[in-house]
Amino acid sequence: MKKTLISLFVIGIITLFTAGAYAEWVLYDNFDSEEINLNKWDIDDSSADIFIEDGRLKIEHSAGNPNDSAWAKIIKNPHKWRGIKATMEVESWEGEARAGIGIDIGTLPENPDYLVWYEMRLRNVWTESLQDYVPAVSGYASVLDTNNFEWQYDIFYTNLGYNKQAIVGEPHKLIAKFNTNSIKFKVKEPVNLGQVMYEFTGKIDKIEDAWLAIGTKTATEDAYCVVYVDDVYVLR
Repeated sequence: MKKTLISLFVIGIITLFTAGAYAEWVLYDNFDSEEINLNKWDIDDSSADIFIEDGRLKIEHSAGNPNDSAWAKIIKNPHKWRGIKATMEVESWEGEARAGIGIDIGTLPENPDYLVWYEMRLRNVWTESLQDYVPAVSGYASVLDTNNFEWQYDIFYTNLGYNKQAIVGEPHKLIAKFNTNSIKFKVKEPVNLGQVMYEFTGKIDKIEDAWLAIGTKTATEDAYCVVYVDDVYVLR
């Protein structure tokens, strides 16, 4: 079944290209307040402390929470947006940790219980060949079971930066765009790592309860991370 779905529906084209500026980005939140605006954000802080510090959103993801995520979810008109842009800076991390943007794109037409999940992230990833953790900037689309949100299989995965540059202490501008036909992501700063686009051969069914968020996740018992987020824009 897995091979059939992949061959008939989600085999796509990955294209590297240079893109110009986007004209329809609007500021969603610059966190220029003392407290999180709960009219804009739904906070999942089950494994992290999330608060505003010096005009930026700060996520302190605690150790001892393997495979748990912490998110600030966009709740103001999420079904209208076609992209997220945010500046994320990792202050520190240890173990298998990551920070990034997560988006529910929609469901597979053949199976509405299968959700297409898209994420782009800054990642501290273990590398067997080096026997050490290395920094990476990656993006992927996966299929999840909506009944338990368990991973089923990957549709697409790519790295724009793998052990190429430091991530800790460097603000990264992450740009994610999506629709029911394609997904795109780009890293613009601190250096331009280019842009990747993946096009589906079929069309994904749009969901009304769209899920767009910024957040963190750890995958090992000892992992933790401290991340700042600023200047979140949405694409209309």
